[in-house]
Amino acid sequence: MKFHPRQGIFETLGNETHYKVAGTVQTPVFSVNVNWLFVLDAQSKIFSVKIKLLALPQELLGMRQQHR
Repeated sequence: MKFHPRQGIFETLGNETHYKVAGTVQTPVFSVNVNWLFVLDAQSKIFSVKIKLLALPQELLGMRQQHR
């Protein structure tokens, strides 16, 4: 997998810093748009990461059917 971040923003909420990054993930068989949310604690260590796929269910099903 290759990760291609395009843009990001950050905000501080209390003792946490949230980094929101938009980009794409590319594999040998497909590419999909994603958002990453990194939450850092007061010591700037990663507390959590959430990844959101930005694809319609029909797109994901189409990927599965193309590569059988």
